[in-house]
Amino acid sequence: EVLTFVRSRDGLSSIPELSIQDIEAYLGSSTITYEIFDNMQLRMGYSNTINRPDSRELAPSRFLGENGRFIQGTQGLKHSEIDNFDLRFEWYMDDDQYFSIAYFHKEIDSPIEYAVTQLIEDELDRSINSAEAELSGVEIETRAYLYESDTRLYYLKNNVSYVDTD
Repeated sequence: EVLTFVRSRDGLSSIPELSIQDIEAYLGSSTITYEIFDNMQLRMGYSNTINRPDSRELAPSRFLGENGRFIQGTQGLKHSEIDNFDLRFEWYMDDDQYFSIAYFHKEIDSPIEYAVTQLIEDELDRSINSAEAELSGVEIETRAYLYESDTRLYYLKNNVSYVDTD
């Protein structure tokens, strides 16, 4: 339940409005790992998740966003259901050193997005549900040992991703 307040027509008071998100879902995940060598493996995974709208996305009142634009939520916004697929190669070289590369794909039903509405003198960003969306990408991650002092170990950790959305 999310309680928001809407300014009355006279602008002198606020009227409470309650948005209820009653979600019942069966969510699952599964991973298969194939060990190529003692220090290399291939993982395939699937999971089903949901993304619930937050209170700002549900609030019917307008507010000024961090980007200087007015934002207004939408009551009745639905949660998104997401099917996640990934394939990952992992290579564990030495003590806490590794390299991995992954391909991921997500299929999203009713994604929550922002739509721009033109007002007389300004624009308003509103939360809406689109029909569907997909995103795919590649992620590379490394962790390499750099230096060991008397009291600490120093590592370099990198992560970079490329994402393509529809």
